[in-house]
Order: sequence, then C-alpha cells, then structure tokens
Amino acid sequence: MNILIVTRDTKHGIGTTVKNLVWQFESRADVNKVTVIAPETFEVFTDKVNFKIAPLKGQYFFTKEITFGISAAKAMKEAFSEAQYDIVHLHSNIINYGVIPRLGAKIVSTFQGTHKALMNMTVPVVSTFHNTHKASTLMANVNGLKYRIGKYLHIPFMKLDSMRVHNSKIVTCVSTYTLDEVKKERENDTEAFVFVPNGVKTDVYHKKASFDKAAFWKEKYGITDDTKKLLYIGRLESGKGLDHLVAAVAEMENTTLIFVGDGAERENLEKIPFVKCLGYVGSESDKNDLYNAADLFVFPSLYENFPLVIGEAMAAGTPMIATKVGMVPYMLQDDEDVLVEPGNSEAMHQKILALLSNKEKYTQESIENRQFAEKNLSWSVVADTYLNLYKKMTP
Repeated sequence: MNILIVTRDTKHGIGTTVKNLVWQFESRADVNKVTVIAPETFEVFTDKVNFKIAPLKGQYFFTKEITFGISAAKAMKEAFSEAQYDIVHLHSNIINYGVIPRLGAKIVSTFQGTHKALMNMTVPVVSTFHNTHKASTLMANVNGLKYRIGKYLHIPFMKLDSMRVHNSKIVTCVSTYTLDEVKKERENDTEAFVFVPNGVKTDVYHKKASFDKAAFWKEKYGITDDTKKLLYIGRLESGKGLDHLVAAVAEMENTTLIFVGDGAERENLEKIPFVKCLGYVGSESDKNDLYNAADLFVFPSLYENFPLVIGEAMAAGTPMIATKVGMVPYMLQDDEDVLVEPGNSEAMHQKILALLSNKEKYTQESIENRQFAEKNLSWSVVADTYLNLYKKMTP
C-alpha cells in the first residue's frame, strides 16, 4: 500500500498525530511507501518515507497560508506523476481559532474535496478533522478582540469544509463531538464517518518503578516541601478553567498546585502562594517524570475536544480529577468519582479530597488508567484502525 499524507501542521497537535502515524506505517510490512506533503520535514525516517515540501513564503499569515495551499496542490500533482498511491489522507482542523483561519488548510481542503474535478484523481480520500466549530467559537469568545474578529472571518470558509466532507470517501474525527458536527453535511451516509481517537506513546508515558517523588521535585525544580502535588499541564488560558481549579484548592491544607505550560494567565497564577509555575516542558521524558511525581493530575478545562494530556497521564498511571468536557468522560470511562461538571469548584474540591484519602480507589484508578490507555489509545492501535479503513476503500 502506498499512502500520501498532507498536513499543514508539523509542530503541534495535528503534526504530532501525523508523525506518530508515519512512525507506525513505516514499520508495517503491508505499507510500501509513505509520502508526506508538509511545509518541512520533521523527523528522520527509513527510505520507505519521503517528503515533498510545500513551502510557506512571505512574512505574514495571509501570504504563508495561501502559498502553502498552492504549493501543496502542486506537490500532490507531482507526487501522483511519480508514483501510484492507494490513499490520500488529509489532516486539518475544521476551523482554526486564530485571527483568521489557516487559509492554506482551507485551500488544500478545496483541492482535496474536489479532487476528481481539479486533479483527475480517482484515489479515495480520507479526511481527518481535529477540532469542532464550537471549540473555535468558544476560544474566540475567551481570548480577546482579535479572536472575536477571527470568529466572523471563519464563516465564509466553512463552505470549503463542506465541500471536503462531501467528496471524501471516509471522514474521521478525533472525537464524537466533531463527528456529530460534520455528520450534518451527509446525514444519509453515516457509515462514512468514523471516530478514531488521538494516540498516546504508551512506551514513553508509563508508570516508573521505585520513583522517588521527593527527590525529583527537589533535584529538578528545587521544591523541598512535603505538600501534596496537584499537576496541570496545558495552556495557561482563561478557557482552561484555571481560576476554578485555584478556587477548588484554595482551602486545602498541605497542597501545592503545579502548573506546566505558558499563556496569558501565568503572571496572575505566579502571584498565588500555593502555586508553582514551571513553564513549558517539551521533553516527553520530562513530562512522564512529572506525571509520575504528581500525587494527582487535575484538568479543569471548560471545553475540549480530545485532550492529549489526559491520555498521557493515563498511560503514566496517574490518578486524576477532570471536567466532563469533550472525550474526557470516554477516556475516564464515565467514572463519576473522578469527573466534575465544568466550572464547579466545590465539586472539584470534594472529589480531589475524596480520591486522595481513598487509597484503594486511588490505586484502582492508577491501574485502570494505564490499562485503558494501552488497550484503546496506543499509537499501534490507532494506526491499525486507519490501515483497516484504508484497506476497506482499496481493491
């Protein structure tokens, strides 16, 4: 099988998904060739994988995104002139929550969605969407004027997503919420829509044996107190519900909130006595150490789609309390003991205390979180799902 993948993103969530899928595909005997069209190469692979660069030109987004769309379309034509492909797999958001949507992704969507007319392609297209219109709208509401302006500029581009949905053989989404949105475009063809979760590196994120938590905090971050450490990893933005988490912990004794990440709220958080802000941590090994060192992982977000940090913490066997947003209830198996309604600080306060004081439940959560991640979220499982979909579409 020969696979052609197109991605605008190489560094963030979508880029992570593409990288891990390509790593999986190159090790499979039934995959002969993988070509990735992207603005840049992102890893060193075997000879089975090659890149066609669709460059971003100019200084500003309105030149970079448009040039990516045009150059990506040219790269697709070139790829098909050189080799036969069995599947084209496009990864993008539905609508991006920036000042203006990532227009290049929309242009590529148009080329992909009308591939038969524009490019004389007969190869089936799989489109993977990584977020929802609702998520974009909410983020536009909570991140200031430039995002609110961007929200309205998104509207004309929704038609391009509609074209792509109608002309893709299979549409996959990383959450059932996104799936429900895009299904509205083809209500009589529900079999064309498939939920495929984001994956987690279960070999990287894992429970470490004989891990000395106190020594880690002291040696790595100079934290020498013996308080309970509650960990949050993610963007420090208002839509993440961080104020509700602070309120939930404010009256707890012997407790420190550890925030890993950066964003507009960091300055305010650093003023709180029981809060430690560690900044951005990019190393997967370091993040796994943080999950292992935490007494509890807490996730107070007001809206999410498929938060990768939940899967990472689960793979590391870290017990957690999280809000009922996006696919979090799915990942935590609808366990009401650890799920909280968004914005409910008092309920979060009570459930944190209850879990920390119940040793049997705490241990059970650690074991079950790891088991769920291995069974449902490992990249090998996700790659198998996609390869099975590809095979159903090819002779």
